[in-house]
Amino acid sequence: MSELEEKDKAGGELRILTAQEMTLASNLRSITDSFRFQANRFCQTRYRNNPEQEQYRSLLKHLKEDKSIVITRPDKGRGVVLMNKNEYLSKMYAIVNDLSKFKRLSTDPTIAREQNLINLLNRLLKEKSITEQFFKISCPKDSNPGLLYGLPKVHKDNIPLRPVLSALGTFNYGLGKALTNMLSDIIETKNMVRDPFSFVKELRTLPTSFCDCKMVSFDISSLYTNVPLDETIEIILKNLYETRTTPPTIKREDMKQLLIFATKNSHFLFDGQLYDQIDGVSMGSPLAPLLAEIFLQDLEKKHSSSFTSLGIVYWKRYVDDTFVLIDSTFSAKDICTKLSQFHKSIKFTSEEEATTTHTLSFLNILIQKLPGVGFATKIYRKETFSGLITKWSSFVPKTYKYNAISTLVYRAIKICSSYKNLHQEFRFIRKLATKNGYPINFVNSIIRRQLDLEYNPPAPKPSTLNTDTVVVRVPYFGLPSQVYAKRITSAVSKQYPLKKIRIVYD
Repeated sequence: MSELEEKDKAGGELRILTAQEMTLASNLRSITDSFRFQANRFCQTRYRNNPEQEQYRSLLKHLKEDKSIVITRPDKGRGVVLMNKNEYLSKMYAIVNDLSKFKRLSTDPTIAREQNLINLLNRLLKEKSITEQFFKISCPKDSNPGLLYGLPKVHKDNIPLRPVLSALGTFNYGLGKALTNMLSDIIETKNMVRDPFSFVKELRTLPTSFCDCKMVSFDISSLYTNVPLDETIEIILKNLYETRTTPPTIKREDMKQLLIFATKNSHFLFDGQLYDQIDGVSMGSPLAPLLAEIFLQDLEKKHSSSFTSLGIVYWKRYVDDTFVLIDSTFSAKDICTKLSQFHKSIKFTSEEEATTTHTLSFLNILIQKLPGVGFATKIYRKETFSGLITKWSSFVPKTYKYNAISTLVYRAIKICSSYKNLHQEFRFIRKLATKNGYPINFVNSIIRRQLDLEYNPPAPKPSTLNTDTVVVRVPYFGLPSQVYAKRITSAVSKQYPLKKIRIVYD
């Protein structure tokens, strides 16, 4: 615990600074005053007498004030989407008017629900069923209803919308975070894909005989809104209180009430109207991915014994998207139909490998069967790929621009299974970067560095003395911010050599 935290716990006890601390405080104040002056001058001169910037800002202001359009981002990938507002509202109302998932509210239940949750948490804390930390995270204050919006799926026909609930600030948002931390160990990893890199690594270890199978991807339609809440809550309770040898300190009925508060009482605003989500999990809730995963893993457990009879040889799932290898004598459509019969709420769609190239995309990876060799992989991009990355001219720290390229290079190295595919991807990255204004030398230096780290990793450094890391958030004003960061780092290191300063630009 830091000295400041100790002081806070002591109820405001004052402490006289040492001479060393006084020197540092004086230096930091002087450096900060200088930075404030430089930052203010920077803001005053940045847009002065710059017609191009003024024209750009005028255009953005005009678009913002146009009430006939909706400006948003796509469901997947980067970009900007402009939609006719009437079309947007029509598609969103088609979602919220589903009476099996949503219902209109005539009054705002926020205050009542917040107080009921506070009463429950206070009782559980008094009974020592929950910790102070759990209470602190979960206890709501000055809550607001959630806000529902839609993200256009530009890669699909008719551009449907994915409903997303902005749950930050809702009465049960903190409870969702606390329960997520508590329940995360329920998840098993047997059939679960954690990320594209681990999936590719496993794919390369499969027997070459698996190339005789047919590749299929199965996708679950609207997973989050179709997760049955009552059933999923019972799955969680059974795991916590029947399967485990040591159940939680919270009583079963109280845990059920917490789960109901976190999931079934999700009200929100859309177009000025209040709604309640009465089933399914809200995409935007901290609990949403966990609940969906728990339900699907239970569904897989119940039916995995029938996979062999369905012709399923290999099954790996990432959220609602599953990569499957099936016996080539079986029909993917028939398997899809039978999978959709596993549960009334869950419906699957399927996509089979291309018959001529024997390729299939999964998690932005293009997988190709090579008979007798194995599975080849490379980067896959949808036709809707916008080609947008952080532009070189963007007013952001240079480290952000470095990361924009290094992330692409790292992904290429880990995903591409052959040098040919890797060099093709490097050419694509160079072309993409130059279109966004990056100097080619900057890009090439990142490629060389990443290759060197991959194939010539540095020797592990000897252990050093433990150092405390202090995170300092600095508003970004270009050069003045960079100078300020260097000066405070230098000032602290002179007085406290074992203190490490980490600068984060806002």
